[in-house]
Amino acid sequence: MHDAQTTEKRRIPPFRTVFVIGVLAVIGFSIVVTLLTWAFRGDQTPVDYASEFCALVRATQGTKTNGFSDLDRAIRLVEAPAFWVNADDTSLARPKGCAYDPDGFDHAVLSYGDALDVGCMTYERAMVQRFADRGVNDLIDRAAEADVISREIESLFDPSADSTQPLWSRLNLSDLGWLRRISYVYVVAMRLAVLEDDEETYVDDLRRALTLQRAGTEQFTIVEQLVATAISSRTFGELMMQLQERRFRADTLENIAGLLNDDRICPDIRRAVDGESVFVRDVIQWLYADVNGRSVTVNLSRLNSMLTFMPPDRGMDAPMSSFGGALIESHQKTLDRLGEFEKELKRYTGLNAIEQSNDPFDPDQALQALPARQPILKLMSATWVSAIQSTQSARQTIDAARIIVAIERYRAESGELPPDLTALVPKYLEAVPTDVITGTSFMYAKTSLLSNGYALWSVGLNGT
Repeated sequence: MHDAQTTEKRRIPPFRTVFVIGVLAVIGFSIVVTLLTWAFRGDQTPVDYASEFCALVRATQGTKTNGFSDLDRAIRLVEAPAFWVNADDTSLARPKGCAYDPDGFDHAVLSYGDALDVGCMTYERAMVQRFADRGVNDLIDRAAEADVISREIESLFDPSADSTQPLWSRLNLSDLGWLRRISYVYVVAMRLAVLEDDEETYVDDLRRALTLQRAGTEQFTIVEQLVATAISSRTFGELMMQLQERRFRADTLENIAGLLNDDRICPDIRRAVDGESVFVRDVIQWLYADVNGRSVTVNLSRLNSMLTFMPPDRGMDAPMSSFGGALIESHQKTLDRLGEFEKELKRYTGLNAIEQSNDPFDPDQALQALPARQPILKLMSATWVSAIQSTQSARQTIDAARIIVAIERYRAESGELPPDLTALVPKYLEAVPTDVITGTSFMYAKTSLLSNGYALWSVGLNGT
C-alpha cells in the first residue's frame, strides 16, 4: 500500500515544474508568433507607421494602465526612419519598400512634423497616467472631460462631424493642415482639463480661443507665450517654471488672445520684456532671428512637440553640452549642416513672404519648414532648462548656441571644421563670446570620438 502511494505521487509532477513548463510554453509561443508576424508583414511604409501610431494614440486615451508602455512605443515609432521621409527632396533617406511618387507621395504619408503633433497628445495622455500614479486626485476623470472637449473642438472645425465617433477614427492623413490645427487646440484642451482647478473657466477660455482660431485671427508664437506668461506671472522664476512644466493657465491663454487683438496690451508687453529679465529679451531676439539676421516666427505647439519627443542622444562620450555636438551629429540625416538653415528655410516656406517679424504668421506655410527649423528649435530647448538655474546660465547657453551656429555655417561654406573659435571672427561672429559664469572663453576641440565632430564645453554646460 505504501509503495503504491509513493508511485502515484511520483507520477504527479510538482507544482513548480508545471508552472515553469507553462511559462516557457507561453514565452515560446509568443516568440513564434512574433517571428511569423515580422516574416509576413514586409517592409512598413510611412502609412503603416502612421496607422500604428494613431492606434496607439487611441489606445492611450482615457486608460489608466498602459500609458507609459504606449508612450515609449509611440516615441520609438516617431523616431522611426519612415517619419524622416520628405516629399520635396528625393535625396533624403527613405525606409525600404517606400517608393517615391512625385505626384502623390506627400499626400500619402504622415510627416515627421505632423507625427510630432500627434505625439504631443500622446505625451499629454501619458502625463495623466504619471500624475495619477503619484496620487494626484481626480486627474483621470478630467482626462475623460478632455475627451468631451476634444469632440467640441472637432465640431467647431467640422460642424457636420458625427460626434458619436472617436476623434481619431476619422483622421484624414492627407489633410495635414487640419491635423495641425486640431492637434494644437486639443493639447490646449488637455492642459486645461488636467492642470486647471476651475472647470467652468477653462471651458469658456478654450471656446474663446477656438473661435479665434477658426476665424484665422489667432496665431500663436513662442515669443507671445513668453511675454504673455510674463504678464500673468509677474516673476521670472514662475515664468520659467511654467514653460518647463508646460502648464499654461487660463489667464495666460486669455492674455495671448489679447496680444493679437488689443493694442492696449502693447505697453504691458514692453514693460514685461524690459522688467522681467535680460534673458527674456535675449530669447525674443534669438527666436526672431535666423542665422542670417532675417526674422521668422516659431509655432508654440511645434516647439512643445520638440521638447517632448527630441531627447538628447545617448551614448555620446565627447565632453560637450547636452544640446551641442550630439544635436549636430544626430540630425545630419535630415539636414546636412545647420549652416544651411537659411537656404532650407527659403526652400520650404518662401522666406521672403515672412521676413518681417510683424507680418502675419501663417502656420500652414511655415510649419512645412520643420526639417530646416528643427535644429534651431532644439538648440533653444536647452535654454529653458538652464534658465531655471539662473539668468547667467541662460546667457551662457544662448552664447554657446550662437557659437554652434557659427561653427556649422563655417563648415557648410568651407567643408571643414574651424581650427579654433577665433577663425569664426569676424565673418560669423563679431567676437568669440566669453562665458559669463567663468569669465573665460568657451573651450573647443575637434574630436575623433565622432565622425568629423567637435566638442564645445564650459563650466556649467556639461556639469563639470
